[in-house]
Amino acid sequence: MGSIGSLAARLRAIGGANWRESIGAQLRARVWSKVERRLVLYRWQPRAFPPETAAFDIRRIDRLAEVPATVFRETDPLGMPRAWYAARFAEGAALWIALDGGRPASCVWLVRGAALPGWYRPLRDDDKVIYAVVTPHAYRGKGIAPAVVRTLLAHEHRADAEIYVDCKIWNKAARRAFEKVGFEPIATVSPKVWRAFPRGAAA
Repeated sequence: MGSIGSLAARLRAIGGANWRESIGAQLRARVWSKVERRLVLYRWQPRAFPPETAAFDIRRIDRLAEVPATVFRETDPLGMPRAWYAARFAEGAALWIALDGGRPASCVWLVRGAALPGWYRPLRDDDKVIYAVVTPHAYRGKGIAPAVVRTLLAHEHRADAEIYVDCKIWNKAARRAFEKVGFEPIATVSPKVWRAFPRGAAA
């Protein structure tokens, strides 16, 4: 009964007829994830972008204690559990997040190359990799995740280091979004079986 209640809460949070679209998208993603597992690796090519508007509060967070309680599943049916955030910080990652009245509108994680000794290509310690981009369904299609990524790039880019991201080859929407902000494909690879972000990696 608990799982049914949780599903109902998620559908109410999505609102309107969007729940059908959300379920359809999740089913398509699950099917494609079983059929096509390759990834496209991207490297960012620095570009100039117009300043972001003040519609959302976009900030970098480095510790669990700094994460607003409103983003956790314990307070928002569409959020991720507090333990999930704790695990990402333990892996040495930083969180870039857009908040809309305290609610998470998009989350993007960033980890240093020093914490990824076995990534798909050799990384220098100060290189960075974007991963785990999460945007609640109600905020998709509004350009929020690209705005977070542009803000991240403006603050995190260093002339002597690279910024990378990997996307599932079938996820055309995500790939287009990264290409629009200056990421260029450099390779297509098969997924690795090792744990990509070892617990306890240095920040």
